[in-house]
Amino acid sequence: RASPNKGFGPSPADLQRVGEQDALIDQLLQADRSEGAPAALARAVADGVLQMDQAFWLRIAARADAAPTEADREALAGMSRRAMALVEQIVQQSQQESQAQQGALQRVLVAAAGEGGAGYLP
Repeated sequence: RASPNKGFGPSPADLQRVGEQDALIDQLLQADRSEGAPAALARAVADGVLQMDQAFWLRIAARADAAPTEADREALAGMSRRAMALVEQIVQQSQQESQAQQGALQRVLVAAAGEGGAGYLP
């Protein structure tokens, strides 16, 4: 594909993004292999969760496909499964917190409204 840099192949921005994804993947792999793996992986996932979009998960798959050994493929696949489970827990927890905050806001608004439903503004 043609890129803005007047050549073919990935643009510098694409290469930078892949480099950032690879750095996060390497960080997750290191955390997953560390002595305190479950807690270290959970911290690494929490720190990088905003970078974990569809392209990120596809990059893990691409790296697994290109891995030189079966052990490397298994390490990527295992880390990916555990990281995805942690991301799902983070999403579920944030949804629950959002619903709780929404309920609290509704209670405040109802309490602030007068008997006729009109709010009081000082």
